[in-house]
Amino acid sequence: RTWTKATVTGAAVCIFAAGPALAVAPMLEAALIEASDASYPILRSLTPETLNPFPETLVGILEKRVPADRLTNLIDKGISAFLSIPETNVAAFVKATEDATAGLSPESCDLVPLPSGAAARFANLPGVADVDGAKLKAAQERAAPALKAFPGAEGRICLPSEAGLEKLFVAQTDISLSTSRFAFGEFGAAAELAGKSIPLTDLSRLLPQIQKTQRGVDMKARSRFESA
Repeated sequence: RTWTKATVTGAAVCIFAAGPALAVAPMLEAALIEASDASYPILRSLTPETLNPFPETLVGILEKRVPADRLTNLIDKGISAFLSIPETNVAAFVKATEDATAGLSPESCDLVPLPSGAAARFANLPGVADVDGAKLKAAQERAAPALKAFPGAEGRICLPSEAGLEKLFVAQTDISLSTSRFAFGEFGAAAELAGKSIPLTDLSRLLPQIQKTQRGVDMKARSRFESA
């Protein structure tokens, strides 16, 4: 349950944090596919040792610097933005997720680790505990079909094929763009307020942790990822 709460909350705050518009235009779709292809070798190479330092550091900063009421407000507005997405767009995203993960099995796929420790720690922050339970449950139920589409085992999930990941990048952006303008504006204001609590020196600590996620990837792939 803790992992579900953290996953859904994170999805509401992060995955859907893009400005609302109509649909993914052809030029944007091409750029998303390029970003997906550049990200693929990074995701494929992730291990707990290269992944976990970044989310652990981020949660530590949130815990230390962001007041509980500001964190609660940020999560609440993120969930509201998530819940503002029309049902048809959610259904289309679930379908795209199921298509992208069809045929994957933990016995044969590339397994990517999940930041379970950081997620559990985040879920237990005072600001998360104060989030409205009914809204959180509604978000969990809405996100569940997409989350269930990913096979996995022992804290890891299957990485879709390169083509499948391209579809997910486009679908994720498409659903993000269907967010209510009002709800997105409130989320942006809450994020700005929370961000003011974090000194730049703390944010600079995240860069080395992000760079660790690229360990084991050749320089050509790193350069492509950084320029995508």
